[in-house]
Amino acid sequence: MNVNEEVLKAIKQLALTPEAIQQCISAEAAAIITQAKANFVKGNPRVWWLSLSQPFKTYDVVDFDSFDYFDKFLHQDSEFIWFIPEPDNELEEMVVFKSTSCALKEVLGECPFFEYYILTPDFKTLLIENDHNEIIVCNV
Repeated sequence: MNVNEEVLKAIKQLALTPEAIQQCISAEAAAIITQAKANFVKGNPRVWWLSLSQPFKTYDVVDFDSFDYFDKFLHQDSEFIWFIPEPDNELEEMVVFKSTSCALKEVLGECPFFEYYILTPDFKTLLIENDHNEIIVCNV
């Protein structure tokens, strides 16, 4: 099962509504990814966090309880966030989910680990969890 399938399975198991979290259509996802990369990524790296174009700070995941870092680093006034799971391999297409912070915490709690990106809707904050147990926060 790939990362996208794991996320969709968790959404179904949790019986989350489309208002809480839903996958974006391909054209919308492509536009979001393009804008995110324009704001935060240099070149075309295998994973975004290897080539960030903006200053960033790195934190250890162990410094936070559960997903408390969402509340610390993401804008509290946002109704939703963009969630982009890093695909298992470069041949898979990146997908984007529009989600509430609360719903995304539930989904991630049900899934095995994978790297992911979270964007605020204004494209000014990028939060990354990588496979080194790090939270990377980058702001424009």
